[in-house]
Amino acid sequence: MFQQDLQDGYIKRDPWVKAMKKAYLPEEIVELIKKRINNPSINGPITKISSGENDTDIINTFIERSQDYKKKIVPAVGLLLFNLLNEKEPESHELLRGVFSIIANSKLKECSLLMRKWLLAKKEAMQCDDLKWKTTYREGMIAYAYIQDKEDALNQWWYNVWKNCSMFWWSPAFLGMRIQNPELAARELPTLIKRDYDKGAYLMASMWNDEKCREVFEKAIAKGLNENNGWAGIAVNQVLEKLDDEKKNELLLGLRKIVYYA
Repeated sequence: MFQQDLQDGYIKRDPWVKAMKKAYLPEEIVELIKKRINNPSINGPITKISSGENDTDIINTFIERSQDYKKKIVPAVGLLLFNLLNEKEPESHELLRGVFSIIANSKLKECSLLMRKWLLAKKEAMQCDDLKWKTTYREGMIAYAYIQDKEDALNQWWYNVWKNCSMFWWSPAFLGMRIQNPELAARELPTLIKRDYDKGAYLMASMWNDEKCREVFEKAIAKGLNENNGWAGIAVNQVLEKLDDEKKNELLLGLRKIVYYA
């Protein structure tokens, strides 16, 4: 997520930003969120695509920078998702993906139940041939992965998707496993390497960067290295390519400690 400075002059002067600051009622904020998602070029500051910014990052910036903003924006996000789920708001892929992006980037656990209901209501998307719907559903899975509760049934669901579904679903499934059960995700690292998945390095680097998963990840890699399993060396090299020099040294030091004391 690209963090913007709400005090920058051009942002402070933006009419949409001013309206967001003044709005209080969830219904008002819902309309402003919809405007930003549906027509970002005329609602809110310019999106700096070259910097990796998304159209909804300005909304996440509001949420992250102030508890007062968060208290009024989160109910609005929930209301918009509720309206979409209950057909009180016309569905569009852009609107759904925008809402999912807000939920994922700010990890809005308040929306967990609504996200689960949406995924259940639209589960046929996993079997359909419509790429737009499949992509939207995948974005919903990613959002839900970040805000899910710990639950055996979810643990099994992520694992089943990971083991039994096509490559299209591997990224959200591994992410869901990683957050639900880091030990399970670590045990699936050999499978990830064997699949030669083009996003595998990113998934592993993200796992290592997650403080809740780092120790489990390093122990799994160290065990593989000690047992001379080829997958472990491949995994290390792929992750190192995704890290800066400081983090590379941190990873290697962590692995040396584990291998040395094993």
